[in-house]
Amino acid sequence: MPNPFVSNNLKNIGCVVLCFGIALGVFFTKFLVPVIPLLIGSIAYFSTIKLKNITFKEPQKIAELNDGQVLLEGTVLKLEEEINSPYFNETCIGYLYKEIEYIPIDDGYNDDVKSIITECKNFTLSTNSGNITIKGNGLDLKQLNPRTHNEHSLKPDINDVGHVEHLLKNNDQVVIIGTAIKNIYQRLEIGKKDNEPFFVTTKSKIETQKISFQVLKRLFPWMCILYLVVNYILFFAPNKNIPKSDVFAFVAIFGLPVLFVVFWVIGKDKKDWFSQVFQYLASVCILSSLLSFPLIILFYMIELEFYKIYYIFISVLSVVALALIFNLKKLTAYNNQHEKIKEKS
Repeated sequence: MPNPFVSNNLKNIGCVVLCFGIALGVFFTKFLVPVIPLLIGSIAYFSTIKLKNITFKEPQKIAELNDGQVLLEGTVLKLEEEINSPYFNETCIGYLYKEIEYIPIDDGYNDDVKSIITECKNFTLSTNSGNITIKGNGLDLKQLNPRTHNEHSLKPDINDVGHVEHLLKNNDQVVIIGTAIKNIYQRLEIGKKDNEPFFVTTKSKIETQKISFQVLKRLFPWMCILYLVVNYILFFAPNKNIPKSDVFAFVAIFGLPVLFVVFWVIGKDKKDWFSQVFQYLASVCILSSLLSFPLIILFYMIELEFYKIYYIFISVLSVVALALIFNLKKLTAYNNQHEKIKEKS
Protein backbone atom coordinates (compact mmCIF):
# COMPACT_ATOMS: atom_id res chain seq x y z
CA MET A 1 0.00 0.00 0.00
CA PRO A 2 1.51 3.37 -0.99
CA ASN A 3 2.68 5.60 1.84
CA PRO A 4 0.55 8.82 1.80
CA PHE A 5 3.39 10.76 3.47
CA VAL A 6 5.85 9.82 0.69
CA SER A 7 3.22 10.49 -1.98
CA ASN A 8 2.49 14.00 -0.63
CA ASN A 9 6.21 14.77 -0.38
CA LEU A 10 6.73 13.73 -3.99
CA LYS A 11 3.87 15.99 -5.07
CA ASN A 12 5.33 18.91 -3.12
CA ILE A 13 8.78 18.33 -4.61
CA GLY A 14 7.23 18.14 -8.08
CA CYS A 15 5.44 21.48 -7.56
CA VAL A 16 8.65 23.12 -6.33
CA VAL A 17 10.62 21.79 -9.32
CA LEU A 18 7.91 22.97 -11.72
CA CYS A 19 7.78 26.46 -10.20
CA PHE A 20 11.57 26.66 -10.20
CA GLY A 21 11.65 25.59 -13.85
CA ILE A 22 9.08 28.21 -14.84
CA ALA A 23 10.93 30.94 -12.93
CA LEU A 24 14.22 29.88 -14.50
CA GLY A 25 12.63 29.87 -17.94
CA VAL A 26 11.25 33.38 -17.49
CA PHE A 27 14.60 34.65 -16.21
CA PHE A 28 16.53 33.17 -19.14
CA THR A 29 13.80 33.77 -21.76
CA LYS A 30 16.04 36.06 -23.75
CA PHE A 31 18.61 33.28 -24.07
CA LEU A 32 16.02 30.78 -25.30
CA VAL A 33 15.71 32.68 -28.60
CA PRO A 34 19.06 31.43 -29.97
CA VAL A 35 18.74 27.98 -28.37
CA ILE A 36 15.22 26.86 -29.27
CA PRO A 37 15.52 27.18 -33.10
CA LEU A 38 18.73 25.12 -33.01
CA LEU A 39 17.08 22.53 -30.75
CA ILE A 40 13.93 22.25 -32.90
CA GLY A 41 15.98 22.12 -36.11
CA SER A 42 18.25 19.39 -34.75
CA ILE A 43 15.34 17.26 -33.54
CA ALA A 44 13.48 17.69 -36.85
CA TYR A 45 16.59 16.85 -38.89
CA PHE A 46 17.72 13.75 -37.01
CA SER A 47 14.17 12.40 -36.59
CA THR A 48 13.37 12.63 -40.32
CA ILE A 49 16.71 12.08 -42.06
CA LYS A 50 16.37 8.28 -42.12
CA LEU A 51 12.76 8.34 -43.32
CA LYS A 52 13.61 10.99 -45.94
CA ASN A 53 16.47 8.87 -47.31
CA ILE A 54 14.09 5.93 -47.66
CA THR A 55 11.10 7.85 -49.02
CA PHE A 56 12.97 9.93 -51.61
CA LYS A 57 14.85 7.10 -53.31
CA GLU A 58 13.72 5.46 -56.55
CA PRO A 59 11.37 2.43 -56.38
CA GLN A 60 13.29 -0.84 -56.23
CA LYS A 61 12.98 -3.90 -58.44
CA ILE A 62 11.67 -7.12 -56.95
CA ALA A 63 14.66 -9.18 -58.13
CA GLU A 64 17.10 -6.77 -56.45
CA LEU A 65 15.49 -6.85 -52.99
CA ASN A 66 17.46 -7.89 -49.94
CA ASP A 67 16.56 -8.01 -46.27
CA GLY A 68 16.01 -4.47 -44.98
CA GLN A 69 14.08 -1.29 -45.75
CA VAL A 70 12.53 -1.05 -49.22
CA LEU A 71 10.36 1.27 -51.30
CA LEU A 72 8.04 -0.24 -53.90
CA GLU A 73 5.53 1.33 -56.26
CA GLY A 74 2.70 -0.57 -57.88
CA THR A 75 -0.92 -1.69 -57.98
CA VAL A 76 -2.76 -3.27 -55.05
CA LEU A 77 -4.26 -6.69 -55.83
CA LYS A 78 -6.42 -8.58 -53.37
CA LEU A 79 -4.94 -11.77 -51.98
CA GLU A 80 -7.57 -12.67 -49.40
CA GLU A 81 -11.29 -12.03 -48.94
CA GLU A 82 -12.01 -8.30 -48.81
CA ILE A 83 -13.60 -6.56 -45.83
CA ASN A 84 -16.09 -3.72 -45.33
CA SER A 85 -15.19 -0.45 -43.63
CA PRO A 86 -17.07 0.18 -40.35
CA TYR A 87 -18.74 3.52 -41.17
CA PHE A 88 -19.12 3.95 -44.94
CA ASN A 89 -19.42 0.17 -45.45
CA GLU A 90 -17.08 0.25 -48.45
CA THR A 91 -15.44 -2.90 -49.77
CA CYS A 92 -11.70 -2.61 -49.22
CA ILE A 93 -8.51 -4.44 -48.37
CA GLY A 94 -7.76 -2.28 -45.34
CA TYR A 95 -9.14 0.68 -43.41
CA LEU A 96 -8.28 3.12 -40.65
CA TYR A 97 -11.39 4.53 -38.98
CA LYS A 98 -11.48 7.41 -36.50
CA GLU A 99 -14.45 8.81 -34.59
CA ILE A 100 -13.82 12.39 -33.51
CA GLU A 101 -15.89 14.52 -31.14
CA TYR A 102 -15.67 18.29 -31.69
CA ILE A 103 -15.83 19.95 -28.27
CA PRO A 104 -16.58 23.72 -28.34
CA ILE A 105 -14.01 25.97 -26.63
CA ASP A 106 -13.61 29.72 -26.43
CA ASP A 107 -11.69 30.10 -29.72
CA GLY A 108 -13.07 27.21 -31.78
CA TYR A 109 -13.22 23.46 -31.30
CA ASN A 110 -11.08 20.85 -29.58
CA ASP A 111 -10.80 17.54 -31.46
CA ASP A 112 -11.22 14.56 -29.13
CA VAL A 113 -10.57 11.21 -30.83
CA LYS A 114 -13.09 8.84 -29.26
CA SER A 115 -12.04 5.66 -31.05
CA ILE A 116 -9.59 4.33 -33.64
CA ILE A 117 -10.14 1.05 -35.46
CA THR A 118 -7.83 -0.37 -38.10
CA GLU A 119 -7.68 -3.61 -40.04
CA CYS A 120 -5.79 -4.66 -43.14
CA LYS A 121 -5.64 -7.96 -45.00
CA ASN A 122 -2.57 -9.35 -46.73
CA PHE A 123 -2.40 -8.34 -50.39
CA THR A 124 -0.19 -8.49 -53.46
CA LEU A 125 1.65 -5.49 -54.87
CA SER A 126 2.06 -5.71 -58.63
CA THR A 127 5.09 -3.71 -59.81
CA ASN A 128 6.81 -3.30 -63.19
CA SER A 129 9.38 -5.89 -62.11
CA GLY A 130 7.04 -8.51 -60.61
CA ASN A 131 4.67 -9.23 -57.72
CA ILE A 132 5.33 -9.46 -53.99
CA THR A 133 3.18 -10.16 -50.94
CA ILE A 134 2.52 -7.34 -48.46
CA LYS A 135 1.61 -8.35 -44.91
CA GLY A 136 -1.32 -6.23 -43.74
CA ASN A 137 -0.64 -6.52 -40.01
CA GLY A 138 0.82 -3.24 -38.73
CA LEU A 139 0.51 -1.37 -42.05
CA ASP A 140 -0.07 2.35 -41.40
CA LEU A 141 -2.84 3.73 -43.66
CA LYS A 142 -3.12 7.30 -42.38
CA GLN A 143 -1.32 8.83 -45.40
CA LEU A 144 -4.06 7.64 -47.75
CA ASN A 145 -6.64 10.27 -48.69
CA PRO A 146 -9.45 10.31 -46.09
CA ARG A 147 -13.19 10.12 -46.63
CA THR A 148 -15.06 12.12 -43.98
CA HIS A 149 -18.57 12.82 -42.76
CA ASN A 150 -19.58 15.14 -39.91
CA GLU A 151 -22.75 14.73 -37.89
CA HIS A 152 -23.95 18.18 -36.83
CA SER A 153 -26.05 18.37 -33.69
CA LEU A 154 -28.68 21.07 -33.15
CA LYS A 155 -28.89 20.31 -29.43
CA PRO A 156 -26.68 22.44 -27.17
CA ASP A 157 -25.68 19.53 -24.92
CA ILE A 158 -24.59 17.22 -27.76
CA ASN A 159 -21.36 17.90 -29.66
CA ASP A 160 -20.71 17.37 -33.36
CA VAL A 161 -19.12 14.06 -34.30
CA GLY A 162 -16.83 13.41 -37.27
CA HIS A 163 -16.21 10.08 -38.99
CA VAL A 164 -12.97 9.62 -40.94
CA GLU A 165 -11.91 6.59 -42.96
CA HIS A 166 -8.64 5.99 -44.80
CA LEU A 167 -9.28 3.15 -47.25
CA LEU A 168 -6.93 0.84 -49.17
CA LYS A 169 -8.78 -0.70 -52.11
CA ASN A 170 -8.16 -3.24 -54.81
CA ASN A 171 -6.40 -1.71 -57.90
CA ASP A 172 -5.19 1.37 -55.99
CA GLN A 173 -1.90 2.84 -57.24
CA VAL A 174 0.29 3.14 -54.14
CA VAL A 175 3.80 3.32 -52.75
CA ILE A 176 4.74 0.87 -50.00
CA ILE A 177 7.58 1.54 -47.57
CA GLY A 178 8.46 -1.33 -45.26
CA THR A 179 10.93 -4.08 -44.46
CA ALA A 180 11.72 -7.06 -46.69
CA ILE A 181 11.50 -10.19 -44.54
CA LYS A 182 11.91 -13.85 -45.50
CA ASN A 183 8.95 -16.08 -44.66
CA ILE A 184 9.10 -19.74 -43.63
CA TYR A 185 9.52 -20.71 -47.29
CA GLN A 186 12.53 -18.35 -47.58
CA ARG A 187 10.59 -16.04 -49.89
CA LEU A 188 10.69 -12.29 -49.40
CA GLU A 189 7.59 -10.46 -48.15
CA ILE A 190 7.13 -6.86 -47.08
CA GLY A 191 5.99 -6.37 -43.50
CA LYS A 192 6.48 -4.72 -40.14
CA LYS A 193 9.73 -5.24 -38.26
CA ASP A 194 10.37 -3.75 -34.83
CA ASN A 195 10.02 0.06 -34.98
CA GLU A 196 10.98 0.41 -38.65
CA PRO A 197 8.61 2.49 -40.85
CA PHE A 198 5.83 0.48 -42.50
CA PHE A 199 3.21 2.54 -44.29
CA VAL A 200 1.37 3.03 -47.56
CA THR A 201 1.21 6.36 -49.37
CA THR A 202 0.83 7.69 -52.91
CA LYS A 203 3.34 8.87 -55.49
CA SER A 204 1.76 12.34 -55.53
CA LYS A 205 2.27 12.75 -51.78
CA ILE A 206 5.92 11.76 -52.03
CA GLU A 207 6.44 14.21 -54.91
CA THR A 208 4.80 16.93 -52.82
CA GLN A 209 7.11 16.13 -49.89
CA LYS A 210 10.11 16.34 -52.22
CA ILE A 211 9.03 19.79 -53.38
CA SER A 212 8.59 20.96 -49.77
CA PHE A 213 12.07 19.70 -48.94
CA GLN A 214 13.55 21.53 -51.95
CA VAL A 215 11.83 24.75 -50.89
CA LEU A 216 13.27 24.45 -47.36
CA LYS A 217 16.70 23.65 -48.78
CA ARG A 218 16.49 26.70 -51.05
CA LEU A 219 15.51 29.03 -48.20
CA PHE A 220 17.82 27.53 -45.55
CA PRO A 221 20.71 30.02 -46.14
CA TRP A 222 18.27 32.89 -45.66
CA MET A 223 16.96 31.31 -42.47
CA CYS A 224 20.55 31.23 -41.18
CA ILE A 225 21.01 34.91 -42.08
CA LEU A 226 17.80 35.81 -40.27
CA TYR A 227 18.88 33.77 -37.23
CA LEU A 228 22.20 35.65 -37.03
CA VAL A 229 20.62 39.08 -37.56
CA VAL A 230 17.94 38.57 -34.89
CA ASN A 231 20.49 37.37 -32.33
CA TYR A 232 22.90 40.20 -33.13
CA ILE A 233 20.15 42.77 -32.52
CA LEU A 234 19.00 40.93 -29.40
CA PHE A 235 22.42 40.81 -27.71
CA PHE A 236 24.82 43.24 -29.38
CA ALA A 237 22.89 46.04 -31.09
CA PRO A 238 23.95 49.51 -29.83
CA ASN A 239 21.37 51.54 -27.95
CA LYS A 240 19.14 53.75 -30.11
CA ASN A 241 16.75 56.42 -28.93
CA ILE A 242 13.50 55.43 -30.64
CA PRO A 243 10.29 56.67 -29.00
CA LYS A 244 8.09 53.80 -27.86
CA SER A 245 4.88 53.36 -29.84
CA ASP A 246 1.85 51.52 -28.47
CA VAL A 247 0.41 51.34 -31.98
CA PHE A 248 3.42 49.39 -33.26
CA ALA A 249 2.44 46.15 -31.46
CA PHE A 250 -1.04 46.15 -33.03
CA VAL A 251 0.34 46.92 -36.47
CA ALA A 252 3.07 44.28 -36.21
CA ILE A 253 0.75 41.56 -34.87
CA PHE A 254 -2.49 42.25 -36.77
CA GLY A 255 -1.39 44.46 -39.68
CA LEU A 256 0.51 41.83 -41.66
CA PRO A 257 -2.32 39.21 -41.62
CA VAL A 258 -4.79 41.88 -42.75
CA LEU A 259 -2.48 42.97 -45.58
CA PHE A 260 -1.98 39.33 -46.54
CA VAL A 261 -5.74 38.87 -47.00
CA VAL A 262 -6.03 42.10 -49.03
CA PHE A 263 -3.08 41.30 -51.32
CA TRP A 264 -4.14 37.67 -51.70
CA VAL A 265 -7.69 38.60 -52.75
CA ILE A 266 -6.34 41.08 -55.33
CA GLY A 267 -3.79 38.69 -56.83
CA LYS A 268 -5.26 35.20 -56.45
CA ASP A 269 -5.82 32.91 -59.46
CA LYS A 270 -4.36 35.42 -61.94
CA LYS A 271 -1.22 35.13 -64.07
CA ASP A 272 -0.62 38.72 -65.20
CA TRP A 273 2.39 40.69 -63.94
CA PHE A 274 0.28 43.05 -61.79
CA SER A 275 -1.39 40.16 -59.93
CA GLN A 276 1.94 38.38 -59.41
CA VAL A 277 3.26 41.47 -57.60
CA PHE A 278 0.37 41.24 -55.13
CA GLN A 279 0.90 37.48 -54.76
CA TYR A 280 4.53 38.22 -53.85
CA LEU A 281 3.48 40.88 -51.32
CA ALA A 282 0.92 38.48 -49.81
CA SER A 283 3.65 35.83 -49.40
CA VAL A 284 5.98 38.33 -47.72
CA CYS A 285 3.23 39.40 -45.30
CA ILE A 286 2.14 35.92 -44.22
CA LEU A 287 5.66 34.50 -43.83
CA SER A 288 6.86 37.59 -41.94
CA SER A 289 3.81 37.39 -39.69
CA LEU A 290 4.40 33.72 -38.88
CA LEU A 291 8.06 34.37 -38.03
CA SER A 292 7.68 37.65 -36.13
CA PHE A 293 4.44 37.02 -34.21
CA PRO A 294 5.87 34.68 -31.51
CA LEU A 295 8.98 36.86 -31.15
CA ILE A 296 7.03 40.07 -30.65
CA ILE A 297 4.72 38.47 -28.09
CA LEU A 298 7.72 37.05 -26.23
CA PHE A 299 9.69 40.32 -26.29
CA TYR A 300 6.76 42.36 -24.98
CA MET A 301 6.29 39.81 -22.19
CA ILE A 302 9.91 40.20 -21.03
CA GLU A 303 9.79 43.97 -21.64
CA LEU A 304 12.68 44.02 -24.10
CA GLU A 305 13.92 47.44 -25.20
CA PHE A 306 11.55 48.85 -27.81
CA TYR A 307 14.26 49.71 -30.34
CA LYS A 308 15.34 46.06 -30.40
CA ILE A 309 11.78 44.86 -30.97
CA TYR A 310 11.39 47.41 -33.76
CA TYR A 311 14.66 46.46 -35.48
CA ILE A 312 13.97 42.73 -35.19
CA PHE A 313 10.55 43.18 -36.82
CA ILE A 314 12.06 45.22 -39.66
CA SER A 315 14.83 42.63 -40.06
CA VAL A 316 12.36 39.76 -40.34
CA LEU A 317 10.32 41.66 -42.92
CA SER A 318 13.43 42.63 -44.94
CA VAL A 319 15.09 39.19 -44.96
CA VAL A 320 11.83 37.44 -45.95
CA ALA A 321 11.28 39.97 -48.76
CA LEU A 322 14.84 39.47 -50.06
CA ALA A 323 14.67 35.68 -49.74
CA LEU A 324 11.49 35.52 -51.81
CA ILE A 325 12.61 37.99 -54.47
CA PHE A 326 15.98 36.26 -55.01
CA ASN A 327 14.30 32.82 -55.22
CA LEU A 328 11.11 33.92 -56.97
CA LYS A 329 11.79 32.10 -60.24
CA LYS A 330 12.66 28.80 -58.56
CA LEU A 331 9.82 29.02 -56.03
CA THR A 332 7.36 29.73 -58.86
CA ALA A 333 8.59 26.61 -60.65
CA TYR A 334 8.10 24.56 -57.47
CA ASN A 335 4.58 25.95 -57.13
CA ASN A 336 3.77 25.03 -60.75
CA GLN A 337 5.04 21.48 -60.13
CA HIS A 338 2.84 21.25 -57.06
CA GLU A 339 -0.21 22.40 -59.03
CA LYS A 340 0.43 19.77 -61.69
CA ILE A 341 0.69 17.06 -59.05
CA LYS A 342 -2.62 18.18 -57.52
CA GLU A 343 -4.30 18.05 -60.93
CA LYS A 344 -3.04 14.51 -61.58
CA SER A 345 -4.15 13.26 -58.17
